[in-house]
Amino acid sequence: SIWPGSVMLSTITETDIRLVSVSLARRSSEWELQKSKELFKNTAALSQCAISLVTSEGSFVYVNQRFKDLFGYSAEEVGDTRHWSETVYPDPEYRLMVDTQWKDDHEGIHAGPVRSRLYAVTCRDGQSRRILFRPIVMSDGSEFIMYEEQAGIEKKS
Repeated sequence: SIWPGSVMLSTITETDIRLVSVSLARRSSEWELQKSKELFKNTAALSQCAISLVTSEGSFVYVNQRFKDLFGYSAEEVGDTRHWSETVYPDPEYRLMVDTQWKDDHEGIHAGPVRSRLYAVTCRDGQSRRILFRPIVMSDGSEFIMYEEQAGIEKKS
């Protein structure tokens, strides 16, 4: 005969196993996510390219040390793409041209690389540097952008 408690014990055991399994899967996913974040930050930190991550709303959420060294700004100081554009392209006509090209290049791109462009950027130290922008749109709409300084630094007058 079946004892009333044995069915209950069997049900509890299966439920417990499922809960433990879900908990272990969640911990494993969290661990993998943490490892992935660490790998990205370590790779970005060692990169010879300046790198930024920009949200789909236009906020700079990460810049590596090379970005800070090249442009003179942290992610907090840059803030968002509007402030970035006003800061590094002080000439309104040039800024409008850059902003228009940027929007046109991104039109219809949901994920993947976007056309690379060379722009004259005014850095915090007043230097005008020729920078090749290499943006990649991520599937969530955020952008991973690499910046490469090109030969020829011109003193701003």
